[in-house]
Amino acid sequence: MTLYDLADILRRDLVGRRYENQAGRIMLQFTHCETKDKAGSSDLTSAYGHGKTWDEAVKDYSQQISGKLLVFNAYDDAHRSEFQCPVLDT
Repeated sequence: MTLYDLADILRRDLVGRRYENQAGRIMLQFTHCETKDKAGSSDLTSAYGHGKTWDEAVKDYSQQISGKLLVFNAYDDAHRSEFQCPVLDT
């Protein structure tokens, strides 16, 4: 499964940004998404894919979230959801 397949299945937006004056650095992530290493953990981490091309950012983000618990809207009890991410193809 690719990151794009996962985005379609979860019906979640991937947001990317290209930064000017930073050697073309690109950042990519799911909107309102944090990660946990495992269920039951209270440690949330923000993951961002970085690269000089969109493909590099997608690969980096895929590696960072593979196998982790994705937590969407972590700070909004009414809309919070969690999903165990499979190991993604890079």
